[in-house]
Amino acid sequence: MWRTTMPAALGTLPENRVIPALVTAWRGGLTTIIQLPYLGFFAQRINRQHLVVSRTTRNDPEMLAQALALEA
Repeated sequence: MWRTTMPAALGTLPENRVIPALVTAWRGGLTTIIQLPYLGFFAQRINRQHLVVSRTTRNDPEMLAQALALEA
């Protein structure tokens, strides 16, 4: 049986809950969000293209929007 790690529907992606913040970050150069298994809020913009966030941050719309607003 073949299984995928992709969500059943794209609407279940955390980023889809913060589209305006995501678009702004994308326009600012963000291309990659890296999720690490940290507890609590964690967000660090490595450079213009890469943002590192914790699982907690990615799964909370307010925290994710705040993380997307970070500048490199």
